[in-house]
Amino acid sequence: MGVARIFIARIPLPLGNLIADRLGDVVYYFAGKSRRAVAANLRCVMQGAPRSKVQKAAHGVFRNVMRNYFDLCRAPNLTDAQIDRLTTFDEVGWQRMMALHEQGRGIVLVTGHFGAFDMITQLITRRGVSISAIVAQVKPAWLSDFVTDLRAARGLNVLMVEEEEGGKQNLGALKEAIRLLKSGEILVVLADRNMEQQGVTIKFFGHDTVMAPGVAKMALRTKAVVVTGFGRRLPRDRYRVTFDEPMDTAGLSASDEDIKTLMEQIFARFERHIGRNPEQWVLLQPVWGREL
Repeated sequence: MGVARIFIARIPLPLGNLIADRLGDVVYYFAGKSRRAVAANLRCVMQGAPRSKVQKAAHGVFRNVMRNYFDLCRAPNLTDAQIDRLTTFDEVGWQRMMALHEQGRGIVLVTGHFGAFDMITQLITRRGVSISAIVAQVKPAWLSDFVTDLRAARGLNVLMVEEEEGGKQNLGALKEAIRLLKSGEILVVLADRNMEQQGVTIKFFGHDTVMAPGVAKMALRTKAVVVTGFGRRLPRDRYRVTFDEPMDTAGLSASDEDIKTLMEQIFARFERHIGRNPEQWVLLQPVWGREL
């Protein structure tokens, strides 16, 4: 895999994205289960849209998935200056976060499988602060390890949540995450896929769905600030990284009601970003338990 990654990294960006798009076309046509899951998700996002428009957006999802893998392979070979030239970075939002960080507040940076989401950590890990991320191990394990190593290439501290026998999760990474937040550090969490056995029911795009409440529980237990951040793809092979206004949890408890309220606030922000560019929501698993 290492040799293949180096070869992929040498492909010029426009050509690499063109190849990624064609690979996305192939996966779209042959991965029926994932295609149906994506289409079901987008029907909830694009309520009332014609079937042809939903299909076009779903097709775009698979192209963007392949572009993300291409980005991951080439990112370790890019200089900081090259990444900066490709990215419009939200310095105002970042400085808001840094002001809170300097006060000793833990920060949960919440994002989702949206756009070029890996570009967020590629940009912020070199800015002089310690950044950790909770990552769930997926199957096959070799692919999970390969992707994790690429994400950590610029200094990201990866906290791997592994699944034990019986479907239970190893809690070591979660305990370490809470310790880091209490110490005033920054923790990145992808929150739009439920990897837990239980969850909290929230409204998302007008429909009930169950999401893992771990991100809200950790923030409330540690009185951390929650910031939603997104890495959107732009035309001409560029990216835009933005950070929304911080959500302070200092006045909240860890009650079921406050957990649900915070989750709904987080996902209301997800709705705004995903609703603008549904083809960039690169989640291949069903979010709602049934097709709506």
